[in-house]
Amino acid sequence: TDNFEWAEGYALRFGLVYLDYATLERIPKDSYHWYKRVIASNGGEIPGVVGSLR
Repeated sequence: TDNFEWAEGYALRFGLVYLDYATLERIPKDSYHWYKRVIASNGGEIPGVVGSLR
């Protein structure tokens, strides 16, 4: 967390998971699923990037 985030309070949403404040349900964002694929491939094949990094 940096000062920019402190200044915004709960107005801006950060992170890989969306939190529904009413139900406290955690909902994975698209970025969560993208990062999950990056981890599964050990960074070798990053979806959305042409070619492999290896």
